[in-house]
Amino acid sequence: ILSNLTCNNHRNKMTVCHVGGIEALVRTVIQAGDREEITEPAVCALRHLTCRHPEAEMAQNAVRNNYGLQVIVKLLHPPSRWPLIKAVIGLIRNLALCPANHAPLREHGAIPRLVQLLHKSYQDTQRQRSSVASNGSQGAYSDGVRMEEIVESTVGALHILAREAHNRAIIRGLNVIPVFVQLLYSEIENIQRVAAGVLCELAADKEGAEMIEADGATAPLTDLLHSRNEGVATYAAA
Repeated sequence: ILSNLTCNNHRNKMTVCHVGGIEALVRTVIQAGDREEITEPAVCALRHLTCRHPEAEMAQNAVRNNYGLQVIVKLLHPPSRWPLIKAVIGLIRNLALCPANHAPLREHGAIPRLVQLLHKSYQDTQRQRSSVASNGSQGAYSDGVRMEEIVESTVGALHILAREAHNRAIIRGLNVIPVFVQLLYSEIENIQRVAAGVLCELAADKEGAEMIEADGATAPLTDLLHSRNEGVATYAAA
């Protein structure tokens, strides 16, 4: 019920925050263990509460202050299924908007796991594309979740995490820049946007800029300067 009430509703989000809802939801997630019928709606509610309202930054800090970051990162791992993983990735993206959360998210291993999930979901979408070409089957779905959504959300989370220098160094070392470059060719504008965004952040360091250029990003980024999507074109220009 809280997950539904806090979806795109500023007043409800602020009310839940003011009455200690963040603490209660984090405690619920910690106590639920791997019972996904509890963790998934609780994580969805936390995802709603950590963005797009005046108390969002307070909520992002409250998750950390109530010892929620470690258990949230743990939910990216088995036995979690894709619907829960998708919700957790979105929550981590929101939590990363708060600079104080960058170091603990890094220390709990969020970045390598997000990259693993990106590789897995990207490979699934590539397999699905070749399957469509050969026999016309539709959609890379797993547990009812489109793998393109996982690609977009993992890259979106890495984009926000890449605002911090230590995180950029870890991302550079995980051999994921070639995937970001390939995603610039995606037919889905939102994927192009987050891929251009994370490359824009990684290019802030000389090492990152050199790796991006070596992986062939110049041509697709030049093409994206003419994108009708303002966000895509802005990141490509940067």
